[in-house]
Amino acid sequence: MRLQHGVALLVAVTLLIVGYTTLAPSGLPKFWLLRQKKQNLETRVTALQERVFEQKEKIRLLSGGTPESRAYLEQIARREYGFIGNGESLLILH
Repeated sequence: MRLQHGVALLVAVTLLIVGYTTLAPSGLPKFWLLRQKKQNLETRVTALQERVFEQKEKIRLLSGGTPESRAYLEQIARREYGFIGNGESLLILH
């Protein structure tokens, strides 16, 4: 009989400990919050890695040297600075 009380007490204490660790503010709720923050950070890291890749590609194109770079630089010169190419005429209509 005494052994049964000891087992029952051990089970009750175990359940209390498990219940407290899962339901306490520093238990499962904090774990879920941290897991959500981790997912958000992973999403942000992925977006930033894509942006870094795009910026590196832009740097490669702006460095010149290849026909692709020259075409990109010409496109920027025409679009942003209004340059015209050799043999082209600028016609301004009012």
